[in-house]
Amino acid sequence: MKAGVFRTVVLMLLTGVCSSCADVVDEKEIMASDMVLIYSGGAKCSVWDKEHFSDYVSYTDISGKSHWLFDGFLFLCLWDAGAEGAPDVAFCWNYDWPCASRRHWERLLSYYFRDDRGIGALECAVSDVVPLLGKPPYKREVVMAIPYPSEYLIPSKKEGGSTYWGDIDGKKLDFSRLEDRFEACKWYIGRVLEEFGNHDYRYVGLKGFYWLHEETEGSDEKLIRMVAEYLRSLGYPLSWIPWFHAPGYDRWKELGFKNCWEQPNYFFNDYCPYECLSVACDDAKASGMGVEMEFDERVLKNQPWGEHLSGHLRDYMKVFMEEGAWEGLPIAYYQSLHALRDLKLSDCPDDNELYHEFCGWVVSRPYRHRNVER
Repeated sequence: MKAGVFRTVVLMLLTGVCSSCADVVDEKEIMASDMVLIYSGGAKCSVWDKEHFSDYVSYTDISGKSHWLFDGFLFLCLWDAGAEGAPDVAFCWNYDWPCASRRHWERLLSYYFRDDRGIGALECAVSDVVPLLGKPPYKREVVMAIPYPSEYLIPSKKEGGSTYWGDIDGKKLDFSRLEDRFEACKWYIGRVLEEFGNHDYRYVGLKGFYWLHEETEGSDEKLIRMVAEYLRSLGYPLSWIPWFHAPGYDRWKELGFKNCWEQPNYFFNDYCPYECLSVACDDAKASGMGVEMEFDERVLKNQPWGEHLSGHLRDYMKVFMEEGAWEGLPIAYYQSLHALRDLKLSDCPDDNELYHEFCGWVVSRPYRHRNVER
């Protein structure tokens, strides 16, 4: 399908989109159709206030009509700035920085549950749109990433020891022990549940948790199963977004994940050719996964590769439509820190056009309306 024809189809579909629904559906049966990744929590990534969230909660098309945009928000943090001259710390596995300790996990939680940042800001952004669109048919879903309990302080070098994290109830945890890594995950889950219980959010709700490591290896498989089973006992799913054909991607259900989206990785890597887009869709349809759409700030026209990478984003939209993902699969959206907002606020008309094309593609998806029609 040529780009001009594709844009015309999207605009035609937009005219029939229902922006709100008077009936509230059973939220226990809902899974977000369009979940955006919110990289936030670090001192250098604290921009997620109400103003920023407003551009992800709703969208106003070129005719002036407003629509709900993303219905799911995955909160995750890969690294945080050190304090008082200390090195940066990692919440995942693939940096040379020291891994985050309990106090860093607590600082992350403190950010997420502020009133003016994180989940509180998301709640306010949704609330501001209600007078225009009415109450959303179901709460905007929040999925919380669990920081990765690395066996080593510096996992890339397997250095620094395994007792760096801290203690629980006076017991110092040793992450060379699988049971202690599990205890740290349970502690974090418990704190998230406690914080949600302490906040009376009207328009957002906790949907589940997310496994931050994008592949499985070694003792991680046992740990994943333990965490997934524990969450099942609490009534929450564990979700995962592996990179393209990452170890374990084809065994995601066996590992205990309830929801999974596969990354095509086409936007970033030359080793993932155009065909990766259709392969990822085939994988998803065959195994009950969703797919991830990917872009970052380099998609803007003034960037060195802007023209090329904006074409890559359009390739995602084109292939996902041709392969049935647009119509029939849940989709997660990686847009780096705030690339979508950058497209909207750009002074370049080409960027604004891409912004409207992308948002139009999202809000006109037939799949997203299954949540209000079930």
